[in-house]
Amino acid sequence: MKAAQAEKDLLALGRLGHKLKSSARTIGAASFADLCEALEAAGVSNDWSGAESLLTKIPPLLERITQQLENEFSKMDE
Repeated sequence: MKAAQAEKDLLALGRLGHKLKSSARTIGAASFADLCEALEAAGVSNDWSGAESLLTKIPPLLERITQQLENEFSKMDE
């Protein structure tokens, strides 16, 4: 995503949003899936400013997902 953003490749960002959406839903990351769906829509509608706004929300969501997964895995080790 960073490379697509740097190249201002909105179509690539939309494709990445589409690709990640179902994976996010599979692991229960509904907020991230919704964000990916919105990114996909921004790619379709050629909405660069919307995509950039969405991209700022990705790092904090990924951090939360990572923490939640780490907590779940640590519970499994107990």
